[in-house]
Amino acid sequence: MVKYSSPSDTKTVTANYSQGFGYYTNSNRVAGLLQVPNFTSTSNPSTEDIGEIIRRVEDFVDNRCARAWRPIVYKDEYHHFELELLRRAGYPSNYRDYIGVCKLDNTHIRKIIRLEVWKGNAWEDLASATANLTITDATQITSIELGLPDGTTFTILPSTSNNDNRFLSNLGTSTACEEIISLINEVHPAKTATLTGATNPKSLQDDGATKNISNFFYATKHSEESGTIVISSLLMGEDGSACTITTTGSGIGNASFTGHQEMRRLGDFWKDSSMGMLYFRKDFPYVEKNSIRVTYIAGDIRIPAIITDATTKLVAAELIRHDDSTILIADTGDNIGLKEKYDTLVKEANDILESQKNLAYVLL
Repeated sequence: MVKYSSPSDTKTVTANYSQGFGYYTNSNRVAGLLQVPNFTSTSNPSTEDIGEIIRRVEDFVDNRCARAWRPIVYKDEYHHFELELLRRAGYPSNYRDYIGVCKLDNTHIRKIIRLEVWKGNAWEDLASATANLTITDATQITSIELGLPDGTTFTILPSTSNNDNRFLSNLGTSTACEEIISLINEVHPAKTATLTGATNPKSLQDDGATKNISNFFYATKHSEESGTIVISSLLMGEDGSACTITTTGSGIGNASFTGHQEMRRLGDFWKDSSMGMLYFRKDFPYVEKNSIRVTYIAGDIRIPAIITDATTKLVAAELIRHDDSTILIADTGDNIGLKEKYDTLVKEANDILESQKNLAYVLL
């Protein structure tokens, strides 16, 4: 049984690390635990400093528990197509309503961005609403516009020098493709940074400056066609098919967003989100080995109070570890030593995380 919600779940999940707000905790919770005034932009440490510690601790929590309670993108995860799994377990074929299965590396799947199967001579995407963007001469591009069904538009513009909210267009097609991908995904352009001198993540808001493009679209380079970018909509179900893509200038071409096969129990395939299982019914790979390639978002949709508690304690412990003896935590009215405070918080947090570790189930 999968727990959907609890009255004690953490409700505030809008992360803004520069303001001291993470997914699992925030600077005010940490200040409350330490019994000190709330951190501010000018305090020492500042809310931005606390946000950076929260960011690191959340990674630690995810790794320690082998699962996440926030959205994490997993790209190009390769799997075998398991045809014999249930037959080996002793189930006769007439009890199965699918051809084969695939077990993803993670559980609690929020969205399948791409589900690609190898058809013998090409990868075929089964899951997402996608559009292809083909670039032949980046210097001739005027603009690329991605639109949502509600009329919101994101305008992607070129630049001839490093710019956090534009893509570099004058170093060749491959560089421009990687820059556009980093801009749509709003990540640090690691593959082009040595060429452009970029030190910050790319960032792009809609034309009304209220929404971020990475919340609605995801881009990768086409694995078989040089100069082609594949853009997937992150909207629910078939809603992504209503997204739009428009280009101006020469040296670029595009195809409209199109949906793919049905993901439902009586459709082409379906998924067990909580277990990370994919079941193929009508469409599947032509070969077994390394024939499934998946990009997806995983992470439990609820954040239990105990995860917030553990994260808050680990952030507080990190502050104490670097403290100058000015931060005190009340304990039955008496101040205790910094080392004892640190050890207590870390032990309590680790005990919680140990109880939340994800268990791996293996079908024999």
